Amino acid sequence: SMDYAVFDSLQDSVLVVDSSFGVYYANQAASNLLDASVKRLKNGKALADFIVFKTSILGDETFPQEGFSPMRELEFTTTSQRVGALQVNMQIDPSTVSLHLEQKRWVLFLRDVSLEKILHKKYMGELDQKENVIKDLRTAQAQLEDYSKNLELKVEQRTTELRSSNRLLAAILDSLDAMIVSKAAIY
Repeated sequence: SMDYAVFDSLQDSVLVVDSSFGVYYANQAASNLLDASVKRLKNGKALADFIVFKTSILGDETFPQEGFSPMRELEFTTTSQRVGALQVNMQIDPSTVSLHLEQKRWVLFLRDVSLEKILHKKYMGELDQKENVIKDLRTAQAQLEDYSKNLELKVEQRTTELRSSNRLLAAILDSLDAMIVSKAAIY
């Protein structure tokens, strides 16, 4: 049988399971991930007692009989209510290939990508904010261009309005002046 101690120093979580997902080995990283001692993660205890995946680890496939299974990204919740995402793949324990299905073991490699997903979501949020600012700046730029193109026309319109107002005021003043002169002539 394979010596699973070779996985003890890996930083990614490693579990060895049977065909019903009973756990027979867990390295320290897996123990930390599942919030359970290495000792508790042995002797065929159900993996579901420690972690629940949103979808099946295997997907539509069966346990791999050789090589690795495809890498899958799965959302999970531990029994201590830790939520996150893992990249999971597995391979058969080479020392159990010739045994009956009930005696075979598979090595699960679990890479916690929860932080990467959180950072990606944050990055995408910041990117959306920046795109909105860029959109607002483009709108403001278009308004400024419109204003500068029409500025001369607007100045001419305002000048015409002011001239008209000045003529009206001049006419009123002339009229008042004429009334004052005619009243002065009467007295």
